[in-house]
Amino acid sequence: LQLVARWAAKIAHADLAVIGFADKYGTLLVEVADGDGAQDIIGMPLPLPEPSLSVPLGWRSAAAALCVANSSEGARFGPEVVAALQGFAGQAVLALELAEARRDSERILVFEDRDRIARDLHDTVIQRLFAAGMQLESVSRLIEEPDIEKRVHDVVDDLDVTIRDIRSTIYS
Repeated sequence: LQLVARWAAKIAHADLAVIGFADKYGTLLVEVADGDGAQDIIGMPLPLPEPSLSVPLGWRSAAAALCVANSSEGARFGPEVVAALQGFAGQAVLALELAEARRDSERILVFEDRDRIARDLHDTVIQRLFAAGMQLESVSRLIEEPDIEKRVHDVVDDLDVTIRDIRSTIYS
């Protein structure tokens, strides 16, 4: 959004460009600003004082606007700037939506990879640990020395804790 504001200022030859989004009451508030005094107007309501120009920015189904302004001594914006800014706003929205779709796609790939790893952990690692614990449990019945039998049971208990930890990690 910062880049969109910066380019809008360049296209319009404006001193300031802002992007505002509607709050829960429908008031457009400046969320992004670029140019003279940009940091001072974050959170301020739109429209900007004269001479300014606002165009709708329909992104994420939210009420939003792209607004450019000049200082009070600055030139007013002509029809060619209005047309250029409207065209740019439309292209900017498409670019933002494309970037968001790409991020969503990458996020889905990460989730799919995590699911695959979780399945692999469950289907192979947990099953092998469980089988090793069962074998140790059955071998422990053959051991006659109490100290060695306790050590084998401790290993079985550690395997059970490890299985629970892996399952907990998978589900989280």
